[in-house]
Amino acid sequence: MDLKVSIFDASPKALGHLKPGSLVIRLNGIDVTAAFLAWAQHRGKLEVVDHGNTFAMTADKVPLAVGVHEVKVSYTLKTGHKRSFAQSFRVYDPLQVKRGLGLIKKNEPLSIETNRSAPTAPPIWLTPFDKGFVHTATTDLEVRWTRGNVGMQLGALKVLLDNVDVTAKFSVGRDSAIWKAAPVANGKRVLVAQVADHAGNLSVATSTFIVFDGSKRKPWLYAPTSQNHPYAHAHQQFQNYGSGQSSAYFHHGSDINRPSGSRIYACEGGRITSFYWYNSKPLYFEVGITDADGFEWQYHHVDEPKIPTYVRQQAAVKGLVPRGTDLGANVHWPVKAYGRLFHHIHLNVLAPDGRYINLMNFVLKLNDTVRPTVSKVYITQNGSETVLNTGGASGATVGGKLDFVARAEDLVQGEPYQLTVYRLTYQVTELSGNKTHHVPETDAWKFDYLPGGSNRNSFVWDTFRYRLRDGASTLYTRGDYTSRIFYHTLTNRTGDTTVSESKGYWDSARKGLNGPLFPNGQYRVTVRAYDIAGNLGSRAITFNLSN
Repeated sequence: MDLKVSIFDASPKALGHLKPGSLVIRLNGIDVTAAFLAWAQHRGKLEVVDHGNTFAMTADKVPLAVGVHEVKVSYTLKTGHKRSFAQSFRVYDPLQVKRGLGLIKKNEPLSIETNRSAPTAPPIWLTPFDKGFVHTATTDLEVRWTRGNVGMQLGALKVLLDNVDVTAKFSVGRDSAIWKAAPVANGKRVLVAQVADHAGNLSVATSTFIVFDGSKRKPWLYAPTSQNHPYAHAHQQFQNYGSGQSSAYFHHGSDINRPSGSRIYACEGGRITSFYWYNSKPLYFEVGITDADGFEWQYHHVDEPKIPTYVRQQAAVKGLVPRGTDLGANVHWPVKAYGRLFHHIHLNVLAPDGRYINLMNFVLKLNDTVRPTVSKVYITQNGSETVLNTGGASGATVGGKLDFVARAEDLVQGEPYQLTVYRLTYQVTELSGNKTHHVPETDAWKFDYLPGGSNRNSFVWDTFRYRLRDGASTLYTRGDYTSRIFYHTLTNRTGDTTVSESKGYWDSARKGLNGPLFPNGQYRVTVRAYDIAGNLGSRAITFNLSN
């Protein structure tokens, strides 16, 4: 019999939003993806139908035994959203039917009967995606759904933004609804949508996203609060003050330096929710303020004896303090970095869901025109320490599952402190052949929040490379008071919210329906480093692909 799998709302362009390698087709619980695609290519059809909105794969004359069968299809979008559909059917033997064995009713067909599984709730997804970030005061809000073969009850569409019904603001199409340039206030926003199909199955999706409206930035914590102060450790900073891999962590807050005894002022008002020694005296006292949007501002290394009486009184009753409140002074820090005593306040910002958020998205923008630097780009096999292009040079011949590793750093204008870069990307361009086989610019990670969310230790070695062996040289990622060297693994991104050292790589030998996705030949990889002020630095090398 013929088997047909259709992915609705999947134009050729939209298929690019599927996570590579995530499509799985199972027949009776067995993964038949490769066999099905090969069968469809050579003995069936691969086509785009339904006015370009559906990708259909048909495998002709598939031999199937008599009985009940189930086809299940699953895939993952690059947004991290997972989709899964299943359908069961029964294959009858016409001879048995004719012999009156009672497998079907008298008036039913004698050959093959298909019985669809009960329709399930229609999958829907939202833009902005859950836990995402918006950097402007207006953005497109979109609800998309699949029809599941039974059609949608458009009258059942309902959309709430921060518990306000905004359904009427949306323009509704066959497979989506959108509110173009919707105004969104600074802070945490919640989008909820419901959609039903004609079978009565109801889906509800929620997206909680954060808006960083540049016009609503908050003052800095030292006077004058309208200008920058030395930015000495970034939120995403790699740090390791121990002797091995297990000691490494993301800094998870921002260190802002000033001479000891400098007064500190609340960047945002709210309720004092923490007020305690979180480590040994006299260096580790915290004042924490939770603002109206649920973000907690944790000021570390406050000189406890210098905290004003008013703040102590409010802390005792978990009372409110306004923006600009004098919280005390920074403590004397006894350790030097770059020849200076490292007097600072470490300021964390925690989102309502517990994720560590980048302070630099909240406070007045950095006055910084210095570009980040990418000094080396290395190629290794996936997860390997051995550099294939010695010295980061062009011209190496490579193949298989590859990692790109870059040494990169950032400096802020007028300051000596090397910072971990805010955003790193890589792009692969074919230079030989027909010059059409490329990897578009792809993020390694963009540090609006930590890969581990609320865990500062998670995914450190999925983001950075602990050690590289470059010929006779051994290179280490370092981050302490005396040495800051960062080797970033660029190819470990496996989704919008995931990085993985073992699962993340560029599969240069991967094949599509029409052969290799990346034919042998010459390619260029370009690595770009962006700082949070918008400055860009880059480096490119070439290599020869041989698979």
